[in-house]
Amino acid sequence: MEDQYSLVSMTGYGRAAAETDELSIVVELRSVNHRFLEVVSKLPHGLMGLEEEIKKKVGQWVKRGRVDTFVQLEWKKTPQRKVEVDWDLVHGFMEHSKQLESKLGIKAEFTVSDFIHKPEFWIIHEHKWDTDHISIPLSQALEGACETLNRMRKQEGSYLAQDLEQRLKNMEDIIQKMEKKVPLARKQLEQRFRLRIEQLLDDVNYEQEKLLTEVAILAEKADISEELIRIRSHLIQFKKSMGMQEPMGRKLDFLLQEFHRELNTIGAKSHFTELNTLVVEAKSEIEKMKEQVQNIE
Repeated sequence: MEDQYSLVSMTGYGRAAAETDELSIVVELRSVNHRFLEVVSKLPHGLMGLEEEIKKKVGQWVKRGRVDTFVQLEWKKTPQRKVEVDWDLVHGFMEHSKQLESKLGIKAEFTVSDFIHKPEFWIIHEHKWDTDHISIPLSQALEGACETLNRMRKQEGSYLAQDLEQRLKNMEDIIQKMEKKVPLARKQLEQRFRLRIEQLLDDVNYEQEKLLTEVAILAEKADISEELIRIRSHLIQFKKSMGMQEPMGRKLDFLLQEFHRELNTIGAKSHFTELNTLVVEAKSEIEKMKEQVQNIE
């Protein structure tokens, strides 16, 4: 199956990790079906600048679907944060305090603890992440996660291909049954038209040969042979598309719409109960195939 068809599912999961002497990175990817490619990244605050790089990398592996990217970063040694006193603010505070003392005649007393509990007097310098240094292990982990994701998507695509292949066989059986019913359906239709016309022209002098010609024309308009030929052509195209080495989900969906359109035409033309029953069976297969195709890249 894997050699014959190349379908890729839009559903999958991938996970990989990478590390250096300073840090370890874990990347998780979850993909689901979507009309287009959408990469949504959930990154640690310091890695937001690498979002476009992540999208580009994922886009090399995935052509269609929504991919949620989760990145976990863990430092082996806690990055140091620097604390600094905002001396300008402290001096300004003290200067204004002296002015208040002078104007109000009140003596103000301050201790170090008064400043310690006031966060506005302190400047905390967060550790600046070197994204150039982080991007190497991130790229390694992302590459591994994409490989795992793609492996699962291909495996899932293989399962979908097996189901679609069986559905196609069912469709071929149904179409073959329809083709066998066409001569009998045409004969019954001609008999029905002739009887109806004879009833309408009961007392009218009408040439028998001309009557038969009119009946044949009416029966020809109700013939479904062309629709069956087009359906067989769509079946061939569907199988061929399943083996293409490129995303085929949209084309397969289009072909299923064409199947449905031809079946609707057959249903509208046919006045033969057995044919209509087969149309219902074929539509049921098409709906099941459509559910599977919605998840194909």
